[in-house]
Amino acid sequence: MTENIRFIHVHDLTTAVRTSQLAAEIWHQHYDEIIGSHQVDYMISSFQSAQAIMRDVLEKKYDYYLISDEVNNLLGYYAVCMDTGENSLFLSKLYIHESARGRGLSRKMLDHMLEKNKPDSVWLTVNKNNYKSIEVYEHFGFITERMQKVDIGNGFFMDDRVMRLTLQP
Repeated sequence: MTENIRFIHVHDLTTAVRTSQLAAEIWHQHYDEIIGSHQVDYMISSFQSAQAIMRDVLEKKYDYYLISDEVNNLLGYYAVCMDTGENSLFLSKLYIHESARGRGLSRKMLDHMLEKNKPDSVWLTVNKNNYKSIEVYEHFGFITERMQKVDIGNGFFMDDRVMRLTLQP
């Protein structure tokens, strides 16, 4: 499906607040049944609050982008961080609102981040039980490199696949 979307760079508190609000909605839509609402609440407050997003942007050099349609409805967002030493891009977040899924937005977001960063590879972590997202990543050519379990505090863990897309030079 072809549609006009805009990429909005998240660079200030206003756009970080919009991203955080969208994140809370999307994460509960998607992850409550995978990891439970208590872990979702903890992860949103720890990693997707407006303050956490601004910390990522200002201190950790992450690039966040909101995507919207032609009438400014927010459809999703992504966050990446470039490792220039390895010319590898860490795809930290790629989320699409349930009302906008199935419209080719993941591909547009991936193309946007590749065009802006020109990495040799892109890697990500995805919950091992997030089968729909894993299927999308595999469709794009990502392969699973390994499994990892990370303690994120408060008795919660991220039990993930580490996946990588190697690009042609």
